[in-house]
Amino acid sequence: MLSKMKKSFAILILVLSVYGCGFTPLNYSSAIEFSADNNLPNDFKDKIFNINKFDNIATSKVHIREYKFEKYNVYGGNALRSLETELKLVLIINIERNNEEKTKQFMILKRYKSNELNPLAQNEMLSMLRNEMEDELIQQIILEVNLIDL
Repeated sequence: MLSKMKKSFAILILVLSVYGCGFTPLNYSSAIEFSADNNLPNDFKDKIFNINKFDNIATSKVHIREYKFEKYNVYGGNALRSLETELKLVLIINIERNNEEKTKQFMILKRYKSNELNPLAQNEMLSMLRNEMEDELIQQIILEVNLIDL
């Protein structure tokens, strides 16, 4: 009996605190129009232009200015091959919303062990990590565009 009362009291306090602070979840229903320069890889263009678009009055225009993918090998010890590889993906975009324009730079950095004996497996790891990094960048862009509303 006392346990039920404690739980109901805790739920009541939680509901009042959430209601009192004006908590509202982010609304991802704004439309995003993407445009890009010609230096964008085709697979990334396909990903970015296939994002779900909503029919809403408030639209955001995102122009992707620069896309850079760099690979850096880290050598160490007496090995002739690199021990690790560092991948860096940089994206510079312009966001235009409500007659405001902002320039943002996104960067994702990943490291992986590159002492794989099979070069085909290493190339597959590289392409998998690149796809993963591109997906993370798309999520960051969507979040950033929706945070501009607030």
